[in-house]
Amino acid sequence: MSDVKLNIAEGRKDRKGWITVPASDGAEYSYKYTGGKDKKGNQEYDADKMPAFFCIVFKGKKGKTYEFVEFNNKTADSDLTGIVNKDGTVIAVTDLCDNDGYFVYGAKVGIRNSDGSKPDVTFECDPVVRNRPGYV
Repeated sequence: MSDVKLNIAEGRKDRKGWITVPASDGAEYSYKYTGGKDKKGNQEYDADKMPAFFCIVFKGKKGKTYEFVEFNNKTADSDLTGIVNKDGTVIAVTDLCDNDGYFVYGAKVGIRNSDGSKPDVTFECDPVVRNRPGYV
């Protein structure tokens, strides 16, 4: 399974596949996922099989520097866990594949401060992982 890449742009992007969200400071940011099973950032795995692993990484940026702040499960009883690396550049995601269903996760992104301190401005970017009923 291919890794998921996250594109980010400041402001609204009214192009196919881009989603605009408000940041914690009220400004708008747009994001678009690529990669994954459907080339739109979504993943799909068989339930009742071995755990699956993939990474979320940033696609090349110009200008502001972004970092992953945290990984959030958005679905109760989710099979998903994610760990952000020390530099905030990668989230390693594990899907236990124990249950079938749609699981939504959020990659919280922050705008890196020039002094290296924790980001003050953050926003959520939410793709989906689907576990299909497996055939054991």
